[in-house]
Amino acid sequence: MRFYHRLNALLCLEDDSDIIRNAWTSLRFPLVCGIVASTGLQAEHDGGSARNADDLDTTCLPGIGYQCQAFVSTLTVYRIICRIFACLCQMNKRIIA
Repeated sequence: MRFYHRLNALLCLEDDSDIIRNAWTSLRFPLVCGIVASTGLQAEHDGGSARNADDLDTTCLPGIGYQCQAFVSTLTVYRIICRIFACLCQMNKRIIA
């Protein structure tokens, strides 16, 4: 399991109260065969927003993806692509003949 946290802040030099902060926190954990699932929370704070607008905006970020493990995984993918290409070439020969 991996934990991620990222924080960005922008400060307006003309007005100290006008600051924008973006924070992103996430957990990523492996499932099977390089497939990973993640869940996270993104928070955006805008100190210089309009009076009737909310200063804080939060978003829940679920996700699923693939994480390449190492050179072996890359080699395995290369072999699969080569096998698919060889099968397509054989099918093409059968269609032409």
